[in-house]
Amino acid sequence: MEFQQLDVAPGAGAQISRRDSHSFVDHELALEGWDQTYRQLSAGRFSGRVETLGLGAMTLQREQVGCCVENQFSPPGDSVVIGFNLPGSVIYDAQLGPVADWQPLVVTSAREHRIFARGCFDVLMVSFPQEALPEGLHRPARLAADPQGNTAKWLLALMGSVKSGHASDSLLQMAPDLAADALSAWGDPAAAPGLSERRSMAAFDDILGAMGEVEPEAMTATRLSQKLGRPRAELRSACKTVTGLDLSQFLLARRLSDVHRALLRGQGAGVKVSDVAMDHGFLHWGRFAQAYRAMFAERPSETLQRRGPAVRGALPHFA
Repeated sequence: MEFQQLDVAPGAGAQISRRDSHSFVDHELALEGWDQTYRQLSAGRFSGRVETLGLGAMTLQREQVGCCVENQFSPPGDSVVIGFNLPGSVIYDAQLGPVADWQPLVVTSAREHRIFARGCFDVLMVSFPQEALPEGLHRPARLAADPQGNTAKWLLALMGSVKSGHASDSLLQMAPDLAADALSAWGDPAAAPGLSERRSMAAFDDILGAMGEVEPEAMTATRLSQKLGRPRAELRSACKTVTGLDLSQFLLARRLSDVHRALLRGQGAGVKVSDVAMDHGFLHWGRFAQAYRAMFAERPSETLQRRGPAVRGALPHFA
């Protein structure tokens, strides 16, 4: 097995590596900490690759195998892993059945898993310590379908930006929390039981107070939950009660507003829209531009090209 540690910009706090295998026996060791047994089911030379991005508490891995295989496996016991089947990969889970494109599955050490790949095998896996995700994700399950694969596409874009050296430090600092936000929505209950309107208003007031105190990279449901000592589900319920928006939508609007403010401030200062967007967690240019135009009725480049109103220096970042 060939191992390659890829370069990452100093201070970025990210580690990325690649392992290439030419035998299914060697490939069983490509995912560190996993217990895997492979069997090759189609004739031909075996080829396998695992790319791993370690970023704080989050580990992101893409595993590719170039032939039909059976794989019997279990992940590390202290982790919760969400796997996404990428397009072109035909996978059958022995207990859950066929896995659709972009289909997210919870993989835990609670039981041994067995899958059959009928051709090329291409999956994306993101793992967190168990305490970082809600208990609803602590058991093997097929999660609600995500036909557009937005979460998986964002994670793929994150890995690509790190590999290319384009990921900013701000993006890398907030990426684990943004990923945890997206994944936890599958495991948290839709609302916090027994949360009255008064408690919702108090919790939302706490949310606003915390947002005025944190750095831009901490403006995530996960970080706010940690800072306030409140479950993410409770914060989501409070936000929905007060604003009518999901917390993810509310935070997205806040991040878009911060991009808008930064672009107005950046008039004539050599600011690039792509850099500002990335610093606020936006990786996919098309989706960012669409969301920005829907919010502000203009393209981000148009905002940058016009001089905005004076901004008082005394205002906090999230005012």
